[in-house]
This record gives sequence, C-alpha cells and structure tokens, in this order.
Amino acid sequence: GHGGIVRSVVYSLKGDRIVSGSWDSTVRLWDVDTGECIHTLHGHSSAVDSVVYSPRGDQIASGSSDSTVRLWDVDSGECVHTLHGHNGWVRSVVYSSKGDRIASGSFDRTVRLWDVDTGECIYIFQGHSDIVRSVAFSANGDWIASGSNDKSVKLWDVETGMCQVTILGFTSGVISVALEGDFGTQCLATGSLDKSVRRWWITEEEAGDNAVLFWSSSHQVLSVHNLSFDDVQDLGRLNRELLIQRGALTPSALPSDREGAEKEFVMVSFLPEWYEQSEVAKVEERSGCTKACIPGLDRGQLEE
Repeated sequence: GHGGIVRSVVYSLKGDRIVSGSWDSTVRLWDVDTGECIHTLHGHSSAVDSVVYSPRGDQIASGSSDSTVRLWDVDSGECVHTLHGHNGWVRSVVYSSKGDRIASGSFDRTVRLWDVDTGECIYIFQGHSDIVRSVAFSANGDWIASGSNDKSVKLWDVETGMCQVTILGFTSGVISVALEGDFGTQCLATGSLDKSVRRWWITEEEAGDNAVLFWSSSHQVLSVHNLSFDDVQDLGRLNRELLIQRGALTPSALPSDREGAEKEFVMVSFLPEWYEQSEVAKVEERSGCTKACIPGLDRGQLEE
C-alpha cells in the first residue's frame, strides 16, 4: 500500500491494529487479523518519520519532515489537530501514559510538550545543541527523556519545563531512549550511534545538596549533575580524582579511597556551597555493581 520507505510502525494497545508511517507522506491504519488497510491518512506534505498510538485507543499521532505533528481520529481517519511550532523535521513523537500529553523531538534541537485536547504547545524544552532523535515519557508522565546527536540525554520536568539531569559520556549521537518507572525509581535505556546500549538506574534520595551522580560497574563516574545549577564544564579523563570547581576558582581534587580505581569524569556541575572537608565515601560492592558516593550527592547507577 505504501509508495515509499516505511519508517515507523506501532501496535494499538489492544493489539488489533497496526499504524505505519511512510516517506510517501501518509499514515496507514491496518487490521491485524485481516491485513486490510482500514484508513490511509493524508495531510502531511513530506515524509512521516514517527507514529504512535494513543493509550486511550482513539487517536494516532504522527511526526513529519514537514515540521508538524498531526493527531488523527482512529474511527474517522480525520485529522483532529495539526501541531505547528517546530522549525525542523519532527523525528520522534510519544504519548504520555494518560494520553493527554504528547512530546515531540525535532531537528530544530528542541523538545515540545503538547496538550492533546487543545493542540496547544505547553512547553518548549531548549538545551540540546544538535538534533533531537528520540523522546520518551516516564510512567507517571512527570518526566520526559530526550536523546540527541549532541551525544547527551536530558531529563525534563513536565511541570516546570526545566532540564533536571543531563547525561553525557557517549562518543556519538543518542538515537533511542526508553524509560521504565518514575523518576527516583526509574530505569533509562539508551541506544547510541557509538554502538552502545546502556541501562541507567536513576535514584532520588535525600543526601544534602540536590545533585545526581552516575557511575558504572567498571568504576567510571560518568556524570555528576547539580539539579539547581547549570554551571557545567567538561573535565576530561582523570585517574583516581574528582574535580569540583566553583565558578572561576581553581579546581580542587578529591581523593579516592579505592586502590587502583580508575575514574572517568565526563561532566561535573557545581554545588552551591562545596565544603572543604569533602571526600569520596567508601566504595561498596553490592549485587555485582560498584557504588561510589560523594557526600551531598543523590545517587544514580549505570549498568553496562
């Protein structure tokens, strides 16, 4: 039925329908049992790169290289809303679990949050420096993850529109992200052009200043991010030291108490008031994963 490359397919929640999006500018709805095309949805003026079925079961969303997102009524096949605002190819669209919100990621380097009922843009999430390739909602709909060609993943607060966590450490673009659970208990999976699939545990614990630390089972600290401040600096690769810098002050080295532990610090955000007696806490071995905690930091864990 399609006259061009099919870039995206997805099942309905009940599993009785399939939606496909094609570079022939159309979206098609298919009956799983008969294989027949129920609707051919016309409206996009260019390639359709992403389609998603609403968890409510009544709607389909599609993202296109014509810079729009379209919402379609499943029963009638009519376009309910055309969401304008992006200034580049819409690469990824996703519904929240309740079906009342849509997130879209675009070549214009932004993520947008939309109201499904009104078609209005609620927030524009800005911060990526390159194409946004993938977006995903947390289970409760409070968080959005975005993967970008800028070699980073960002976690966005849906209520405030603010970026709360930036994850670096990739050597190439991040083209796929998936979230399981909610912030504080959730797992983030990432797929990258650097040929890696990584699984990140993100935990939220009361531990002084509001920051998140990511590390790996190979004793490599990948990211430290302060949730309140965005003063970020790449510090490169260091052996057995962590550098914390406050403003324009000279970085100070924090010693590691693990013999031979090699740490790679890709990104550090600065704490509002870092105290002189700072030190790296003891490294724990638990369930085959290494845990290295810095006092005052909430903790996250990476499994490779």
